[in-house]
Amino acid sequence: MLAVGSRSGLGENESINNVINESMQYVPNIKRINMQIRLGEDTHINCLKDDIITVFTNIIVNAQQVMSDGGTITIQNSIENKMAVVRISDTGPGIPDELKTKIWDPFYTSNVGTHRGLGLSLVAKIMKDHKGIINFETELGKGTTFIIEFPIVAQ
Repeated sequence: MLAVGSRSGLGENESINNVINESMQYVPNIKRINMQIRLGEDTHINCLKDDIITVFTNIIVNAQQVMSDGGTITIQNSIENKMAVVRISDTGPGIPDELKTKIWDPFYTSNVGTHRGLGLSLVAKIMKDHKGIINFETELGKGTTFIIEFPIVAQ
């Protein structure tokens, strides 16, 4: 789990639902992947919107890439313990135990030859900068859920 960033007052006051919707504009439409967006109660976070779009799109595109035979990606948000929580779940193969700590490392990739392995290390840095928390739950053969949390701010 990654937690606690170093900058305060980062960016602008943004609607989490709007950021999720804008992120979807940058996600490739792949016929074999069923995208489900379940927007919950809206809330606001302080963020650099383009950075948070990068977080969401990196996680979604990674999920698309591991589901070569198709599957479902579900994006849903909620408010929990004064945090805006976004869950991005996939029905992919899951993350093996031996890779769980490596996925955040710069230059680590499971797509050797096609990717540089910078996506999730960039995601980790952005979340730290935004005083956010990112974690994941995974089960082999069932899929992975990334849980992304941001402090809520007043509108």
